[in-house]
Amino acid sequence: MELRDSNTPSIDPRRLVRDEGTHALAHILAATGYIPQSHTLSDVALALRQYHPILFGGPRGSGKTSLGEALAQACNLTLFYVPGVEGLTAGEVLGNWRARAQEQAIEQLIQNGTEPGTARSLVWTEEFFERGEFLDAFAYASEAVQRNEPPPVLIVDEVEKLELKIQNLLLQPLARGWANVPKLSGVVGVRDREHRPIVMLTSNNLKMLSEPLRSRCFITWMDLATAEEEVQILRARVPQAGPYLIAAAVKITQLIKWDMPQVRDKPGLRESIDLLTALTEDGVTLLTENVIAEYLACLGKEQKELSNLRKALARLEDAANTEHPEIDRWVEAAFVITQQPLNSEMRMPQEVHA
Repeated sequence: MELRDSNTPSIDPRRLVRDEGTHALAHILAATGYIPQSHTLSDVALALRQYHPILFGGPRGSGKTSLGEALAQACNLTLFYVPGVEGLTAGEVLGNWRARAQEQAIEQLIQNGTEPGTARSLVWTEEFFERGEFLDAFAYASEAVQRNEPPPVLIVDEVEKLELKIQNLLLQPLARGWANVPKLSGVVGVRDREHRPIVMLTSNNLKMLSEPLRSRCFITWMDLATAEEEVQILRARVPQAGPYLIAAAVKITQLIKWDMPQVRDKPGLRESIDLLTALTEDGVTLLTENVIAEYLACLGKEQKELSNLRKALARLEDAANTEHPEIDRWVEAAFVITQQPLNSEMRMPQEVHA
């Protein structure tokens, strides 16, 4: 759990979308450097207006998880995060009873003169139930109502990695906003849909999800960013980067994505941002084979991928420093929009500061 800043006002994104429209959502996301695709923005706005969970499908690197993080940051909302990890248990996701603590409490009650049957009935309370991150978000939503605070954001990342039985245990809270825990009195969560957590699930493979889980969510598909979208995103996420480095980073990643089949694990937005950030912070002004070789760790994750990238250093250098009419035009437009005029950096630099 990542708590909101209690000293900073929060925004309820549901109310924002209802009162001011989808463009207002785009505006606050852009303030964090997140530029969503138009259809995804519309789908998220719909889910917010309808108080509905939304499931993001798409390949790795398309920005699925980052959208939920950006929303929490932009609106100053508490963020809950459940990672889709193989082997994760239902207790770790939803919660479980602290059996040892219950046994000790029963023994103490009996020693104090309580009838055994009565003693055993007294230990099924919240004091002895340890909530997992998923249910914790619903409990927090209930508490947020009392504080007149917007609901939290709950991200369930790569949900397809959770076992089907765990996926199915999520159905009740996703559909109703609250959950029944066997033997625990009351419910965990809220009954008013306006106060439900803002639930965002992500998946790299929707076919691995149970049909009931899919049916509980609005679904949107996020494609890998186009070259034009990547330029806009890099300009927003790494504002200190100049035109040459932004253009070079996009040219390199586009080459790898579309013209290097030997590199199977293609760089996504995270890799593009990592590369541009590193180059900018290190003061690089010209990408050569030797310079690019120092930053391959930003682009490749596997030994074979890195080996193939090293063999293609000359191609990467050529791509970075060759004019590309469309990409160069998009970069120029990105700087015009942000009212920062192009300078001589857009021309081929002559020095290296690596």
